[in-house]
Amino acid sequence: MKTAGSKQIRDKLVFLADAKLGYRPEEAAFVLGSVQLFDEMVAGGWLKPVVNRHRLLLFDRGDISRAWTRILNGEEPPRRERK
Repeated sequence: MKTAGSKQIRDKLVFLADAKLGYRPEEAAFVLGSVQLFDEMVAGGWLKPVVNRHRLLLFDRGDISRAWTRILNGEEPPRRERK
């Protein structure tokens, strides 16, 4: 069951996804459609943060697009073991 709050958050993330050049981890996972896929891409070295200071961690939009292109071409990031 979705709440009104989750719809507002989703709408905000959709808007931000179109406007930003760098994404925070939760935004990048939203753009990719899966937190697990995002984690596997980071663990596999497909994505690396371009800004990593204090509490700010940003991933480049172009890197995310290139990683998605790899998925579309049939590649898969290395699987991480679940905890």
